[in-house]
Amino acid sequence: KEFLHGVSALAQQGLRGTVLAPEGLGVRLPTWTARLRPLCGIATIRAGDAFLLSRCAAFQAAPVVGPDAAALLRDYDVRYVITEETSPVDAALRARPRSFRPLLRAGELALYEWRPQYWSEDPP
Repeated sequence: KEFLHGVSALAQQGLRGTVLAPEGLGVRLPTWTARLRPLCGIATIRAGDAFLLSRCAAFQAAPVVGPDAAALLRDYDVRYVITEETSPVDAALRARPRSFRPLLRAGELALYEWRPQYWSEDPP
């Protein structure tokens, strides 16, 4: 709850766009702010888009952020990524601070801004 309060406050300050979040959080996020659209939220689940849901789940479970992950973010115009701090992908995002700028860490979750213009400059 603390994390979602923080995200809501950031949204009131101008944070807006598509966010890639863990599936359960992606479903709850719209009740906290209409300014962030979860890529794999309730609409994707209802549409039965198994391919997109599997890509989102694979991103969250990946120990590295490679070209496939970057393609997912670019293809769907993702601006933000939310991770669980204990997930393998969280460490991978922290290893690329220019591409994934940390915005919020609260509870067991973290919010990053995806900055694709720095992707090639950040070491893998």
